[in-house]
Amino acid sequence: MFKHRGVLVFLFVILFYFYSEGVSGKKESRINNNSTNNQKPFFLFMTDIHYDPFYDPTVPASDFCRAQKLKKNKALLESINGQQIEKEFELNRRGAYRHVLRSFDTEPSNSVAMYGRYGCDAPFTLVNSTFNQLKQLTLNNQPDFVIMAGDYNAHHLPNASYSINNIKFVSRLFKNTFPNTMVLPCIGNNDLYPDYYIPFIEDPENGRYTQNWFQSLYEEANWKEWLTEPYQRESFLKGGYYKYEMKKYNNPLHILVLNSMFYSARQWPKINNSKVPDDPSEQFKWLENELRIARDNGITCYIVTHIPATQNSYDNKLLWSPQYQTRFLSIVENYQRTVAAVFFGHLHKDEFINYDPNNNYFIKDYDQWTFDLYTSNYLKRELWSNSYTFSKIYQLNQVNGKSVLDLTRQFETNPHLMTTYFHNMDGLFVADRFKYICEINNPDEASYTSCLQRGSNSGAN
Repeated sequence: MFKHRGVLVFLFVILFYFYSEGVSGKKESRINNNSTNNQKPFFLFMTDIHYDPFYDPTVPASDFCRAQKLKKNKALLESINGQQIEKEFELNRRGAYRHVLRSFDTEPSNSVAMYGRYGCDAPFTLVNSTFNQLKQLTLNNQPDFVIMAGDYNAHHLPNASYSINNIKFVSRLFKNTFPNTMVLPCIGNNDLYPDYYIPFIEDPENGRYTQNWFQSLYEEANWKEWLTEPYQRESFLKGGYYKYEMKKYNNPLHILVLNSMFYSARQWPKINNSKVPDDPSEQFKWLENELRIARDNGITCYIVTHIPATQNSYDNKLLWSPQYQTRFLSIVENYQRTVAAVFFGHLHKDEFINYDPNNNYFIKDYDQWTFDLYTSNYLKRELWSNSYTFSKIYQLNQVNGKSVLDLTRQFETNPHLMTTYFHNMDGLFVADRFKYICEINNPDEASYTSCLQRGSNSGAN
């Protein structure tokens, strides 16, 4: 949902979705306003929070806004092994790392870039503002469920205990904000330690470590508060994936949360002297079985995962290993009348991918919410706005595969419409905004330089 600049540009974009059409494209029966069962699910989607407890507002983005150097250390990462992290977890369970949690509740000083900088991860002030905004937006209309599509953590946290406790802290914010709502957690690449480190379960040397990590997310990060069904616990501890059944309305909805980390092109370590598994943790087998059951019983499914099975426009590389991407897309195609939508994060951009232009399922609509980082830092107050409503800004009667395909064809010949899409994709981000503002209003060197400094203090770098 958010655009990369350097390491990370952090903007929160909040999307509210409304599910609207029934299985096999059949129209709904007439809605009775007095019947809860005939209403449609209303839910909240979030992704890539990247909370950084080490954020320092006085440190520029060139140093990742951290006084301590915590960037990736290749030599250290090469020395990482499952046994070492298991020892660290044992110390954590005995209370040796209780001091870690105390660092999570501190706010940056009310000075420069108090809400964050482009190129850095998110400080507590921005994360806290987001959850406060969520509480206000849903005060009179609680969502039926909340999807958190992964990357709770900042990049390059110093150890495994920080990683787990950081996830626990953000999960607690979800629980406090939505105490009576189902939150659907998903594993992102920064929710592992180190980043992207997830040995295959089938790895005889390191597979046990991954199972222990799933156990830590379930128990220590307290995801067990939401994954309460025995079948959810079983599949999550096996491979980090699970199913949520929403039965509140006439048309049942199953949400299948996948662990895309096994499929990532950056997954490591590889199995020594062995072929990678065709179906890590039997997740594809599970997915096909769940979709088959759903199809046979007229149930609609959403799929949620962190990394999308697509080409990355940022660096023009595949995000999944080719053999896994091919199989996943084949499954989605085979069950195109059952899979209504696939929701993902990771790209830090607000964009859509049309897996099936003939799909008649659709979401009724969604709204994007944006935090103006520059101006909020400059004025030292939080500025949120509803950036757009999808159907209104693109003038669509309904949101489905065909209407989105027609829209993208218009992009080819309508530069104004394409510019609108780019503008929304980046969360209203304009690189060097203050430079252009300063150029307009400050023709002399002294005032221009002073203006640029104010821009820098507002998170420009």
